[in-house]
Order: sequence, then C-alpha cells, then structure tokens
Amino acid sequence: MVRKRITAVGDMVCDILCSPVSHLDDADVQLELDGLNISPGGNTLNFALAASAFGADVIFHGGRGEDPLGTFLARWMERSGVGDHSRKIGGLHTATTISIPTLSGERRLLTYPGANSRFEITPDQIDLDWTAHLHMGGFWFMKGLAGAPTSEILKECRRRDIQTSMDPASPPFEGRGKMVERLTDALPYLDILFVNEYEIARITGKRDIFKGASMLIDRGVGTVVVHRGETGSSLISGDGRIDLGSYMVLVPRNPTGCGDVFNGCFVAALLEGRSGEEAAEFGMAAAALHMASAEPLYPTRSMVMERVKRGK
Repeated sequence: MVRKRITAVGDMVCDILCSPVSHLDDADVQLELDGLNISPGGNTLNFALAASAFGADVIFHGGRGEDPLGTFLARWMERSGVGDHSRKIGGLHTATTISIPTLSGERRLLTYPGANSRFEITPDQIDLDWTAHLHMGGFWFMKGLAGAPTSEILKECRRRDIQTSMDPASPPFEGRGKMVERLTDALPYLDILFVNEYEIARITGKRDIFKGASMLIDRGVGTVVVHRGETGSSLISGDGRIDLGSYMVLVPRNPTGCGDVFNGCFVAALLEGRSGEEAAEFGMAAAALHMASAEPLYPTRSMVMERVKRGK
C-alpha cells in the first residue's frame, strides 16, 4: 500500500489578495481595485491544502496568533481535511501578506511575519512514524526554525528514510548572507528543493539558474525544482535535467500561491509512485487552474487530470 502521508512544517499566513492592477511603477498614486479576497497563505499552508486536495493525508504544524485570522485559517484546514496541529503564539498576530498583482502576472508582496517568527518545534514533537514525506517552508520568516532546528528535523528524517522537501520562499534583502548560510546547513538532508528563478539567484548568487542548481546539488540536494513562470518548470538532479512547458492561462487572476499549489500536487503525485516528470505535469496543471481562478483554488485530483487531458 502506497503511503501518501505528508507532514508539513512551516509558515501559515492570511493572504489579502488584491485584484490585478495595470502597473505599480508610479509613486503616490491611488489605484482602484476591482475586488479583494482573504484566503489562506504561506508557502507551507498552501502546500498542505494543495496536497490534501490532490488526495494525500496531510498534517500541518505551524504558529498562529490568538485572533480571528488564526481562527479563519484553522477552520479552512478543518474544512479541507488537513490535520491541524498549529499552535497559538501569545503576544503576536497571525502572519499576514498583502499581494498586489499586475495584469502581466507579476506581483508585489508585503508581509508581516507575526506568529511565524516565534514558532518552534523539535523532531520528537512530530509524528515521524506516521510520515512518508516531510515538507518544510517559509524558511526566511521562521526565525525559531532557521538554522540548526531545521537541520535537526531533516537529519532525523534522513535517518528514518523519510523523503524530504523544502520551499524556502523569497529571501529578504536584510541579512541575506547569514540566512543563506543557515539554509546551506540543511541542504545535505533535502531530497527536493523548490525555488523560482529569483530565489535561486538570491540564494546562490548565480544568475544562470542551471549553474545555481548545480551548486545546490553539489552541496547535497537531491533534486532542484525551479518554477519558471510562463516558461514552465525545470527538474535538475545529478542524473540530468528535464524542462517542461507551462499550461496556458488566458487571464492570470491569482499568481499568489501558484508555486505552493504546484509543490503540494507534485509531492502528492510522487508519493503515488509517479515519476518526477509526471508529477511536474500535474503540478503545472494545478498551478494553471489556481492562476486562472479569481477565488482561492486548491484543485482536486479530478480537476488536475481533466486539465492535463485538455493539453497546454
């Protein structure tokens, strides 16, 4: 029997999603929005919701504030079938991100890390006997986990032969060198590292994403999965490289969370025994469905399969 049990450890955020605007270049200009949505967010929580929607059993560990936004996220997990092991962190609000996309599909993000910054967990607080795959995310804003705590969790997973993945998210401009050094310590214990083109350049200092991926593989990562926007995605490992094209989206309504939805679907498909290439196809189809939806969308397995059948 295939074990599709995923434990996700990391950030949980309440996203305030603005409708797309024409541009974001001018200062001191007030732009009118056509709409506004409040939805779950954070690399790890989005990942958990996407993996669950695709059919995996998922447990989530993270930190939230004692406020209505934290309750909102907890109720969303309950409705989605995600096992909620989040903890309330006193004295801080639930993390919040304001996402402002443009009609071209680009976006600007403003993030208050809130309770994420104080969340801590150790390997013995995670049910690793239950877990087939452990995913960690939001590294840069999880100050209580960054560095040795993350490495210890991943190291224990390696000892138990549990597959691992991470989406560190976009590195902050401040303190980049020190944080990248902390991430480097975790690389030897990662089977999969999810990044986009901007993130891999910031982490490795390489503008060429493939040279950056090679650097990460040399430091111990099994496979680097690079999200490349309209270009598609690339899977890079010691065995070579696979490039896959993206699915067409006529009107990009919701770019925030597309990478997370890809990641969740990708891992869930891998745990079914799919190849990396097949899993990436499912991930891109799920991301396209999410991108095209004005409302928050975590595509089900049937929705993803139908999108794959329709072609790119």
